[in-house]
Amino acid sequence: MNISVPALGTNLSAVGITLNGPQIHLPAPTRMEIVRSLDSPAANISVSFPIQRRPADFLSVRILSGMNILFEGSVDEQNFSLSGTGGILTIEARDRGAEPLDNEAKPQTLWGANLTTMFSRLIRQYGFELRSTFPSRTLPEFTITRGMSEWDAFTSFVTLLHGVKAHVSGRYVAIGRPAPGVPTVFSNTRKNAVLYSSLIHRRIPYRMISRIFLRDAEGQYSSFVRNPAAAPHGVSRTRYIIPPGEFEANPALDAKQRINRAQYNSDETILCCPGLYFALPGRAASVEDTSFSQQNQMIDTVRHLVTPGGIFTEFTLRSWLYY
Repeated sequence: MNISVPALGTNLSAVGITLNGPQIHLPAPTRMEIVRSLDSPAANISVSFPIQRRPADFLSVRILSGMNILFEGSVDEQNFSLSGTGGILTIEARDRGAEPLDNEAKPQTLWGANLTTMFSRLIRQYGFELRSTFPSRTLPEFTITRGMSEWDAFTSFVTLLHGVKAHVSGRYVAIGRPAPGVPTVFSNTRKNAVLYSSLIHRRIPYRMISRIFLRDAEGQYSSFVRNPAAAPHGVSRTRYIIPPGEFEANPALDAKQRINRAQYNSDETILCCPGLYFALPGRAASVEDTSFSQQNQMIDTVRHLVTPGGIFTEFTLRSWLYY
């Protein structure tokens, strides 16, 4: 059974919400890039509109495909430029996932904190809901150091508590690896699959790490964590690290996270698909064609693009096994 991601209309509209409240309808964008990634809780947009005079100052911007909201977020930067061909308004914005990134967590040491407590303390106020299937447990001690964002503090706590990552999926903050489910199939030969106009597969072994040595309390690099997946690729690449303070009690966990992240980033497939498709990062995927086939993939990044050459959705797939 093949499952496609929903296709959206390419009739785009935009609304800017001004600082004092009124909404202003903007012309259809001439250029646009919306990016959603497992790497970041925040979706971001860079969008340009043809406009003949300087507009009001905008608090936020909303992009719609028909009745579907493609993006809504607060303006980070607003630029208006004039040339012989007319005026261009360019807006950079991020959605509500930027708030726990932009706000620092209060430096403190917490004893006996659990997942629900930390989520309520750091994330819930931004309108997210928690989704976790892990049993309730507490972390004996956790220190939030000065300069940590609320998101970094929360994700570090999750990793130490359960040995997994947290990621944003729509209105949820989900704990752990995304459930694989039935994959979205990309193919130009199979029925009910998502068609693509171009495909690039990148194998990047130089990103892999074969082993990481850990410095102990005496200043010696007395232990290491090995990556068994590196040797079959002919990779021998060593790193020496001082574990961050929050991993002092379990430095090997930090090393394993670094190795998995390097392995995850060492192989990617980028597919450019005509039109707009709605899909959240984390969804299982596969490519199934005669000339190229790849299984056990996951949608890592989704880019919605408006260019002079047309409207596209670009998907970056990476291995589900190493997330």
